[in-house]
Amino acid sequence: MGGKVLDLPEIRIYKEGKAEGKEEGKEEGIRLFIIDKLEDGISEEVIIKKLQKIYSMDEKEAEDYYKRYSE
Repeated sequence: MGGKVLDLPEIRIYKEGKAEGKEEGKEEGIRLFIIDKLEDGISEEVIIKKLQKIYSMDEKEAEDYYKRYSE
């Protein structure tokens, strides 16, 4: 049984929205992580190391997130 694979605009929009939602969720998770660690008195260096480990990012990216959400 063969059939044509449908590539409807509605399906593409759904898939794109799902990907955007994941990215927004990750961004919000990182923001909340940083805020929580700051409230617990964790140092900048430790937070950056944890961001690198948990979110598999390099040091520069972790520092950028820290600067963005620690202010």
